Amino acid sequence: MGNFTRLRWWSVLGGMAAAFGLTSCDGDDAGTPDADGGDADAEAGDGDANEADVEAGPTRRLTILHTNDVHSHLMGTGPELEYSPGTTGDDPTRGGVARLATLLAERRAAAEAAGNDVLVTDGGDSLMGTPFEILDADAAPALMMFQHLGYDLVTLGNHDFEWSPDYLARTIETANGLGFDVPIVLSNMVTSATDARDDRLAALVDDGTILPETTLTLGDGLVVGVLGWLGEAAASVVPEKEPLTFGEDAAALQTRAAALKAAGADLVVLLSHTGQQAGGGGRDQAIAAAAPDIDVILGGHGHDALTEPLVSGDTLIIQAGAHTEYLAELTVDVSDDGVSLVSYELLPVDDSIAGDAPTQALVDGWIDDLDAGFLAENGVTYDEPIAETTFDLVMPGMAEANLGDLITDAYREAAAAATASDPVVVAFESDGVIGDDLLAGDDGVLSFADVFRVLFVGTGPDSRPGFPLVSFWVDGAELRDACEVTVSVPGIAGGDYIIQTSGLRCHIDPGGGLMTLIDGVYLGNDVDGYSPTSLDISGADPTLHRIVVDYRVATMMSVLGEMTYGLLEITPKQADGTPVTDMASMILDTDPAITGVQELKLWEALLAELRSFPDDDGDGLPDVPARYAVPAGRYYE
Repeated sequence: MGNFTRLRWWSVLGGMAAAFGLTSCDGDDAGTPDADGGDADAEAGDGDANEADVEAGPTRRLTILHTNDVHSHLMGTGPELEYSPGTTGDDPTRGGVARLATLLAERRAAAEAAGNDVLVTDGGDSLMGTPFEILDADAAPALMMFQHLGYDLVTLGNHDFEWSPDYLARTIETANGLGFDVPIVLSNMVTSATDARDDRLAALVDDGTILPETTLTLGDGLVVGVLGWLGEAAASVVPEKEPLTFGEDAAALQTRAAALKAAGADLVVLLSHTGQQAGGGGRDQAIAAAAPDIDVILGGHGHDALTEPLVSGDTLIIQAGAHTEYLAELTVDVSDDGVSLVSYELLPVDDSIAGDAPTQALVDGWIDDLDAGFLAENGVTYDEPIAETTFDLVMPGMAEANLGDLITDAYREAAAAATASDPVVVAFESDGVIGDDLLAGDDGVLSFADVFRVLFVGTGPDSRPGFPLVSFWVDGAELRDACEVTVSVPGIAGGDYIIQTSGLRCHIDPGGGLMTLIDGVYLGNDVDGYSPTSLDISGADPTLHRIVVDYRVATMMSVLGEMTYGLLEITPKQADGTPVTDMASMILDTDPAITGVQELKLWEALLAELRSFPDDDGDGLPDVPARYAVPAGRYYE
């Protein structure tokens, strides 16, 4: 699919985006960069700092070691069966807290030996992303890992609220009971005075467990003011956070920063979970422009690994990728004249680092707990081999993906089996719900842990991990609108609005007009072929088609019409054409004979699909078919 097709409408749609304040929901989101945004104008080098010493008096040096978007990635990132933190030079995985522990200890010791003060921080989204999330309310492994590694400060990200404010509060309470005492700083969270759903979290604000701001006095007397910030756009994609709200008033942030300095802070740092792009352009730069008393922004949510600090005015901005794959190390000099850059490194956490054995022992203990509990109840083990592949299945962003093809095929086939009397014919999924790639590595064996990481997000009314699949009916014009989202919306609203599809192909007319680039929709599949005739996409044909999507995407359908001034609208319907008023009633029930709804989770559908493939090489494991080696061309010109 040609990216030019979308980009040609950038200028037109940009005005629409500005009118709504629209942005992407994931790491691709971006605001308007400050005029000084970019990689230039950084004052660097010991020589410059020493000249400043003469003019400004005593200078103190601070090293900040920073991570963000850990997402419960306590093991190395894929394939996990090849992760061997006890040795070096023998596996292709990245990240893992055992390796991070070694690197943190080395860099902290080096900074302290040089006479620097040291802060260790995290930018949010520490929870949700791997099977370890299942243990949060009982063992809080991600938070306890911060305690174990000696972090000084952390903030909260949007995914930390994924299972409700009450569940997050339970997780923090559990950690506190186990000795967790790392300050959690979040300045713009507003609890409800009338809704009991966030009372437990509000109590943690009241007792000082969650702080709107804090001040730390370091070893040589350096006073650091700290703020935390969860961007409104980031929070908007997690409706489960309700009734909490998160303001986007950067002027209020400046007021807080100025007050911290007036109270004696030598510098102010912001733990920001808003989303920053490596190439410049992002909310962190906009915050820096509006809040000049913030000296350093330690970013999160964007998942971009910044190899150089961005500079906006006098503010330095860093971000360390995601999933423990990097450790960012920023060193600054602090004097009466302000804060100046000394050095910055983005340090890879990889197989060149021998992991810390006691840290890995903690992780192994949590794996044992998973195997003995939830996973045993669901007939799997953490490191159980599920399938094998000779190629990577990935989400490249802003395009159809081979992993997206596999996932939506899994949804469609699992849903069709559960709705045999009136089967599902089309499946959709948003890129924003797909959390990780499936990598072949050296051996090509995919474990349960690898599969779960792909579709870890959310929960349903049954409170089991993972969003459930929901099914409803739409007409041909609405199927066209769903395809149109992918080619028209991501340029203004980010990569979350790329829609992966199964059961249909969408034809792109490069010469089409505003929100009319899709001129044909053809039902079928890659194995049996597609219809030679497009559905009627004019809106004149009332014929309904049953589709399946995940619960979150289904509940946020109304956003699409608001975003596009009504140019694209999808109204979920019952089989008789009446609009759906309660999306929970449309959750697929895999066994109606059992009391209650037996929810079909996203990860369960993918797991079943992988297990269904033939064992081509006779080694006892299903093989991912070669047709998934590249995207199938379900969007085409």
